[in-house]
Amino acid sequence: MLNRKLFKNIDFFLLSMVLIAGTIGIIAISSAVSTFINPSQFVITQIVSLVVGLVVIAVIIKIDYEYLCGLSYAIYGLCLLLLILVLIPQIGHAQLGGQRWIRIGPIGFQPTEFVKIGFIITFAKHLSLIDEDINKPKNIGFLALHAAPIIALTLMQPDLGTTLVFVSIALMMIWFAGINYKYILAAIGGFVAALPIIWFFVLRDYQQLRIISFFNPYLDPAGAGFQVLQSRIAVGSGQIFGRGYLRGSTQFGFLPERHNDFIFSVISEEFGFIGSMVVLLLLLGITLRCLYIANKAKNSLGKYIALGVSGMLMFQTIQSIGMAIGLMPVTGVPLPFISYGGSSMLANMMAVGLVLNVRYRYKVINF
Repeated sequence: MLNRKLFKNIDFFLLSMVLIAGTIGIIAISSAVSTFINPSQFVITQIVSLVVGLVVIAVIIKIDYEYLCGLSYAIYGLCLLLLILVLIPQIGHAQLGGQRWIRIGPIGFQPTEFVKIGFIITFAKHLSLIDEDINKPKNIGFLALHAAPIIALTLMQPDLGTTLVFVSIALMMIWFAGINYKYILAAIGGFVAALPIIWFFVLRDYQQLRIISFFNPYLDPAGAGFQVLQSRIAVGSGQIFGRGYLRGSTQFGFLPERHNDFIFSVISEEFGFIGSMVVLLLLLGITLRCLYIANKAKNSLGKYIALGVSGMLMFQTIQSIGMAIGLMPVTGVPLPFISYGGSSMLANMMAVGLVLNVRYRYKVINF
């Protein structure tokens, strides 16, 4: 009887949507890498990551999120340590214009993917402690100090896309915490004022080119604008029903990074508008379900955790799809549960595990 009650507390609707998204991702990746030298290793890696992610979810659900958040100081320290280690040349591994990987033998992972989860946990704990007094200037200052080191270290890699993910997580959480609009306006004003500094002293040359190419990809059609143009061609050529599985032009290598950053382009070309809408609605459903769970959480801590996860998934979905259709600059943000990447898949599954943890404990369970 007890196990049956516990079983009912698991949100199988959310879990089912995640599994469907992961399965669609595996199918899309298998097509995107079909012309690679060893395509099976990519598919196997994604399948293993999804299965391991399910195990991780089961473990996370069993650990009370209040206990996890009680370890926030240790988790925050570990996050900073990982972000520092990846910047050390002898430890961090450079790839695709940034030093974002740590390799241990044949295994490599992106620390920032897991730092997202740590940031959600620690920021949620911080907000829960100042719940009623968030608009006091000193509390706003401490929240900014909480986020600043993680954002700064991520920018140093450099990884603009993930930096924006952290900003989105924080904004989602503090917005629903009831922050006064004057602080939002002040932050926007400060950001606008800092744009020249960011442009000339923070962004690398290739990042500037990506932003310029976003506004006019034809300025450098063979360079910075190449991926955007090829992606738009692929998306448009899919029309309503798509060209069919394994029949897209992306099979010929016209679109770089088609198995990760631009996986949505592969789906759009091969499965058309219908397939694209299925993916979009599925990811929208996952995000909305997280928001629903946040609204039903038994305390503010659980609410902020679910809000942080929804903010992360929502921004990554908008940014990744926006890149594919030319509405957002290319920043290398993967499409949640769909894009290739073990680190990304595991981190997203951990995030879902946290939300399921909150749902699991809507009511206090007495053993």
